[in-house]
Amino acid sequence: MMMRMRAGFVVLITALMAPFSLSAQPALDRTPVSEVYTGPKRLPDFSGSDREYRSYRSRIVEGIKAGPNFAGQYSLIVFGCGTGCRLVMLADVKTGQQYKFPLGGEDDMYLDLKFNISSRTVFAQWENRERCMRELLTWTGSSFARTGAKDIGASEKCSL
Repeated sequence: MMMRMRAGFVVLITALMAPFSLSAQPALDRTPVSEVYTGPKRLPDFSGSDREYRSYRSRIVEGIKAGPNFAGQYSLIVFGCGTGCRLVMLADVKTGQQYKFPLGGEDDMYLDLKFNISSRTVFAQWENRERCMRELLTWTGSSFARTGAKDIGASEKCSL
């Protein structure tokens, strides 16, 4: 009887953990970078080629000055744009070049990202019309390759 209860408990715990099957850490380990940039930091040209990012100048400069935090030489810069709203910018610390992140803003509320300096993959989770969405995005060196968002259930799943 006790053995049957333990087996039932294990099945219950396994079922409760199912929404976490798209876990962040193992996925991040799949796309390692070979080295981390430690050279001089280059700021964007906000009056020229990076003019479209001028409105976010302070945040981008802070992110670059802090150094790389993603994929060896990039700074993934996340900042608020209102309640539950987050914007994301990607800056190449080595060249100063700016890139757009495919998620964020009012379309992807409560966006949460998991990433690290030694991986090219970002784990993203956000709410979309009362649904919790998850996706892995991999940096190719010029854009993000997307795996396709996965609906993991009601928005409450995002807060687990």
